[in-house]
Amino acid sequence: MGRAFPSSTLVDRLVAQGFKTGRRALGAVLNERDHQARDLAEVTELEIPGPAGPLPARFYHPTGDAEPSALLLFFHGGGFAFCDIGTHDALCRRLAHGANVAILSVDYRLAPEHAWPAQRDDAEAALRWLVQARAETVSEEVPLILGGDSAGGYLALDLTRQINEEAPGTIAVTCLIYPLLHLDDDIWKTERASSRPIGRAVVRVISSRLVQVPPNLLKADAGSDPPCVLTYGGLADPVRPDCLAYESALRAAGVPVQVGEFKALPHGYANMTHLLPPARAAIDQTAQLLRLALDQA
Repeated sequence: MGRAFPSSTLVDRLVAQGFKTGRRALGAVLNERDHQARDLAEVTELEIPGPAGPLPARFYHPTGDAEPSALLLFFHGGGFAFCDIGTHDALCRRLAHGANVAILSVDYRLAPEHAWPAQRDDAEAALRWLVQARAETVSEEVPLILGGDSAGGYLALDLTRQINEEAPGTIAVTCLIYPLLHLDDDIWKTERASSRPIGRAVVRVISSRLVQVPPNLLKADAGSDPPCVLTYGGLADPVRPDCLAYESALRAAGVPVQVGEFKALPHGYANMTHLLPPARAAIDQTAQLLRLALDQA
């Protein structure tokens, strides 16, 4: 279980308070802003057991009479320190509607109050609970997808590898939206560093708030990964080079990958559907890619 980030000094307490203020500001900017998304899915609030207490969650069921074609367990992004199921509500509604999938979106503890691996511990607990309780949500016959954006994409891919090694085929498809695949500063400062200095700065801040640094997911063999939906932005998306590297690794291993490349959009576009028509189009296309991946899985 992850331990709390030390906060014995005044500076540490002020930093933690600053993160809380930032979260409230993000919530005010993002929560319930995409009014067009409100009626795209039926939503149920619930709590699921976590290693340090209940985890808030939302279950999305696409509207209409058709049964969902899959069940997606979704983890939000935010650098392991920001965002929640509220900030990602519109994204989940749009994906549920566009791909005809049920979605369970789950919160996890955030840094710096709770340092890595608390985030992974919570995500793993949610996954194991869902594997056992999925019959309470949708038919056990439908495929299980693991997905997330940015830091949530990291959690999704890391846990997919673990659970599929334990029980092959448990996760049928991954859905990774501009995933953060590593926090390796040696790579961020040397590989195309001139094109992503802001990204490197952000990654250094994230790393400074974690007691342990998560492993580099690009160093693992991708040959056993399930089919993937992988989407990312253009030059304003600092994880783009890593997404390209992961895409190449999947293709080299013969793993099917459906790619959405949105060159005009920055990192975080999935939270901009209330502002940018291209962001809405990108999520619609992501949903279609997910449909295609499920058809081919």
